[in-house]
Amino acid sequence: MSKVCKVRVVSVGDRAAVHAMSSTEEELYVLCHRVRNNIELEIRVHSNADFTFQHCFRLPTLTIDHGTGDMIACAEHKCLYLVVYSLYDTSRVFKIMTHNKSATPDVTKWQFPESPLKLSLTRQASDVLLLVAFHTGEWVEVNEQGQRVRKCVLQTPVDVYLHYAVALNVGQYVVGYREKSCMRRKMISVVDYNGTIMQSYGNSWIPWRRLGGPGHMAVDSDGFVFVNDSTNSQVVLLNPFLQFVRSIATEKPSMNLHFDQKSGRLFISHIREVSVFQL
Repeated sequence: MSKVCKVRVVSVGDRAAVHAMSSTEEELYVLCHRVRNNIELEIRVHSNADFTFQHCFRLPTLTIDHGTGDMIACAEHKCLYLVVYSLYDTSRVFKIMTHNKSATPDVTKWQFPESPLKLSLTRQASDVLLLVAFHTGEWVEVNEQGQRVRKCVLQTPVDVYLHYAVALNVGQYVVGYREKSCMRRKMISVVDYNGTIMQSYGNSWIPWRRLGGPGHMAVDSDGFVFVNDSTNSQVVLLNPFLQFVRSIATEKPSMNLHFDQKSGRLFISHIREVSVFQL
């Protein structure tokens, strides 16, 4: 990855705020809210070829009371998986079908004992599972009917706040978390099915390894890990052994990131726009 260049900025307008984005081969989905009579959620659909606006899914029954949400597109199941931080839907994941282009799509709700935090996909053979992370340090894999297939718990000597979890390869995950101890270190670790830490990146005593905010992460087909460092307005690239490779400056504070493996594009969201980088 010798060269990274910004190729486009996708704006959602002055009266909107971006919360998450994801893509399939054909479409880019941007989750945002517009301030009208109240805070109303919508999903803007753009072409993933030239980024022109196509249409919009309205989600009038969902609101965001604080914080942000998360969203992941699944081309195989022709749907979007969505979680929003709301006082009324704190323990649910929403499955939104995308085959119907109407403004009010079919929505299915899945209930969980804890409040879902972040979402990613894991592909095993011919099966595609949704990986749901919880701040308690747990993550579960569920099938397209919402049934649990596997549950994992991060094994650490101190209590942690889990930020994100994504599959690295068969039997391994990459997780981002913050320690609740006095050190409050922010770490990235590779763990196995049992949640046992195999290797880690991040050390609050070494400035160049200090992560300001490990939120969203993505893994490419070679096992390289992209980590969103919002505090330092950058994306950190790590190799499969969690060794530092390089950083990508985002110019503006970054909210979330999404990597499109087929196109080699890295999408980084800001408050009112999405930056598109070609890798």
